[in-house]
Amino acid sequence: MTRQELIKELSVSAELSRKDCNAAVTAIFDEIKKTLEEGGKYTQTGFGSFETIVTKERTGRNPITKQKVQYPKKRKIKFKPSKLFKDKLNEK
Repeated sequence: MTRQELIKELSVSAELSRKDCNAAVTAIFDEIKKTLEEGGKYTQTGFGSFETIVTKERTGRNPITKQKVQYPKKRKIKFKPSKLFKDKLNEK
C-alpha cells in the first residue's frame, strides 16, 4: 500500500476529505520520525513498536581484496510487532 492509497482508504472509512486525511497522515508520520530521530520509541498498541538502535563500530573485510574495512557506528530503526499482530498474521 502506498501513501496515496492509505489516504484514499482513510478518507473513505473516516468520511473525510482527502486534503484533511493527507494533513493527518503527514502530521502523524512527522511526529513518529521526530520521536525516532531523538532516539525515542514509538509504540502503537495492537500493531507494534518502532525504536532507534545504535550499532557498534566494527571491522569487516572486503571479500575481493581481503583488506580490512572499518565500519562506523550507525543508527538504525528496529520494528517489533505486537503479540496480537503476530497472532493475527499467523491465523490464516
